Amino acid sequence: MQNPIKEFFIKVIELQGTLRHIERILLRDLKLFNSKELQNSGIKSLHGNHLIIGDLTGPDENGWKINYPTGISRVLEVENYQKEINFLIQRESAFMIAQAYEAFETFLKDIIASYLFLNKDLGKQVSEEFQDSMTIEEYKITIRKDSMRRGDKFGGTNNEGFFKFLRRHSTNFKNFETHNNSEINIREWYKIYSEVRHAIIHSSSLVKEQNVKGWSKDKLTLFQKNFPYSKIENSYKLEISSSSALKALNMISELAFQVFKSLSIEANLEWKILLHMNKD
Repeated sequence: MQNPIKEFFIKVIELQGTLRHIERILLRDLKLFNSKELQNSGIKSLHGNHLIIGDLTGPDENGWKINYPTGISRVLEVENYQKEINFLIQRESAFMIAQAYEAFETFLKDIIASYLFLNKDLGKQVSEEFQDSMTIEEYKITIRKDSMRRGDKFGGTNNEGFFKFLRRHSTNFKNFETHNNSEINIREWYKIYSEVRHAIIHSSSLVKEQNVKGWSKDKLTLFQKNFPYSKIENSYKLEISSSSALKALNMISELAFQVFKSLSIEANLEWKILLHMNKD
């Protein structure tokens, strides 16, 4: 069962490295921009973009598509450059959080498929679709199909079907969600993370106030501590810094490791795969 967790760790380190690299380049550019030579140059704008498109069903010119200005343009003013850099870093940080969420979903499906492949009797109890003759890849495909059907074993929002399976089959995982050395309610944190990811992908990083109306005070505090935002009318505008994104990526990695650890314990397999862990 070590392949899914290792593949997930590889994806996370790629995301972390990319975010750090992008931030370094942007901040280096900002440092050059803030030089006295450029500040005294009298330049008012740095660059502009104009949206130009063609009419796919309109006339052409000797077989060449004719393009037309839309009248929509954007100019980056010198006085707004600092704000632009901050926006780009926040946007990339948010994207990394969303991509890590997608990678974790894949990990969940693959690790549970691997666990059921090793415990075929349990697999057949979970779903009649699992057969002894199936390969590990066929188990993964079956899990993916099942998770897309909301009413089935692994359906539900925020991967709740997978978490119910983990709680049902691992006391270690069930206890970990609320008792851990980070003193954080992982179950609530993941629900917040899911809401944040949804806002990033579908709502321009706006968490709608109505979506958090039923949250407890502790859950709102957890939201505020882990995912920076500013309050605007009827919404929370996410302002994800690189440090908060890296913190979230570390937390989702630790959650993934606990899933791996819990299922490995249930399967009597080695779980101490991290470097320098005591193997005794």
